[in-house]
Amino acid sequence: MDGLLTYVFAVFGVVVPVVAFLWEFVLSGRKRLGYRVQVNDPVRTSGDSAEEAAQLGVLQQLLPKKAEDGSKPAKLGDMSIVLLKIENNGWTEVGHEDYRHSEGANSGITFRFPGRTIVGVALTAPSRSMKSVLRDHTSGVKTDLDGSDGLIVLPKFALGREDSYKIMAVLRRHPDMPKYSGDELPLPEVDGGIRRGKVIRTESRTRMSTPYAALVTLLVAVVIVQFVTGLVKPHSDPMDCEAGHLSLTGSTAIEKVMQDSAAGYQRRCPGAHIDATGFKSSNDGLQTLDSGKQADPATQLAFTDGLNTDHPALVARPIAFVLFTPVVNAAVTGFDSLTRQQIADLYAGRYLNWKDLGGPDLAVRLIGRHRSSGSRSAFEHEILEGDEPADNSADCHTGAAPEPLRCEADTTADLLTLVARTPGAIGYSEVATATADSRIRVLEVDGHRATRDEALAGTYHFGASEYAYSVGALPPDSLAAGFLRYLGFGEGKDILSRYGDAPCAELADPVDCRPYR
Repeated sequence: MDGLLTYVFAVFGVVVPVVAFLWEFVLSGRKRLGYRVQVNDPVRTSGDSAEEAAQLGVLQQLLPKKAEDGSKPAKLGDMSIVLLKIENNGWTEVGHEDYRHSEGANSGITFRFPGRTIVGVALTAPSRSMKSVLRDHTSGVKTDLDGSDGLIVLPKFALGREDSYKIMAVLRRHPDMPKYSGDELPLPEVDGGIRRGKVIRTESRTRMSTPYAALVTLLVAVVIVQFVTGLVKPHSDPMDCEAGHLSLTGSTAIEKVMQDSAAGYQRRCPGAHIDATGFKSSNDGLQTLDSGKQADPATQLAFTDGLNTDHPALVARPIAFVLFTPVVNAAVTGFDSLTRQQIADLYAGRYLNWKDLGGPDLAVRLIGRHRSSGSRSAFEHEILEGDEPADNSADCHTGAAPEPLRCEADTTADLLTLVARTPGAIGYSEVATATADSRIRVLEVDGHRATRDEALAGTYHFGASEYAYSVGALPPDSLAAGFLRYLGFGEGKDILSRYGDAPCAELADPVDCRPYR
């Protein structure tokens, strides 16, 4: 229902402006003749003083010397000035044949000014293409100089797109009408029309018109509703939202990422219940999955660091390239980077004290992971290029064997804790978890930090392709299949990137999920 509502609002937000555009510019606005009343003001002086008469200039000459009935002549205060702009603001030409008059008169548009008589009229300010037309038709402008209602009748001017011209008129108050009061005079009455179009009054605007403001407000409201709906009901598309129960297990290197991804999927899909508390090691996850103890094989996924071929009944799917980094005890200082050869020599026992590498006078303590760990496999493959030696101490603090002391940790969290409390210790960990631990120091390898950008550039190689395993093929509508789609194409891909991991689809070798071929 929520998805349907989102689609309805989205369609509404598209259809409304399209319909408005078609109505405004194709249907009703195809042929449109506009008139703009730019000036319609009385002359605000009597002209009695010499100074006022000099300022008014030619207007003084427009007054009759003597009223027709012998009474006192009209004053300039009875005069008014009108400036009209006639413009084609439609999308097509307005031709001679397009004009329609309500009384059937063979004329264009008529302007009537009740209570005022016409003193003089002039056509001015034509657009470039209108100049020759106005020159040929100026005599066609008709006026009523004697009636009580000033009348200006325009010819049937042909106007191209954006053509315009202006009418300037001087009018005088009719003696039978009351004197002007205030600064505004009544607007003219307009008669005439356009075939398959309309005549409208236009305005020079510095703000949005009311209809357009209403349309914009409506569209903004639609966007806000969609946004609020997305916040309140942040559900993904129904095809990516499956219900049911799912257990996740496997490598602790990706435990934090999977826990956050599981929480994100459950927020989007309330019918999904994902248990992400069973992470111990890559091999432990595969053995649990391959044991056949689960009633429904589609209810469990195991994650490993690197590809494992010891369980042929399981199906592997690449998820992301996960980065690892060397970590040392906080007391091991004096350098920020080790070469791969130096790290290999440390684990081979060739360095017994950190002072031999420019560090403090501390005995080297080597901490690794159990053989079932995918993190250990990545370390052996990318750094040692061989097997990591067996441990000779339970805690790297005591031991009867020759130096250096070696010990192993069950999980990533256990390794970081052991490194933090063991002076002179070195180990390795998934980079996001290590970086978030302030108790230890993260080292570079060959001068390169363990970052996603370095991996994508092919300059940092200490990592492993993370795989998700299931028992056989997964039904498309299962929660396990939906969760894997979420990791590969949905919000889960962003969570992987946030932890510094690189989704397989973004890599140079997406099939093997490697940033380099």
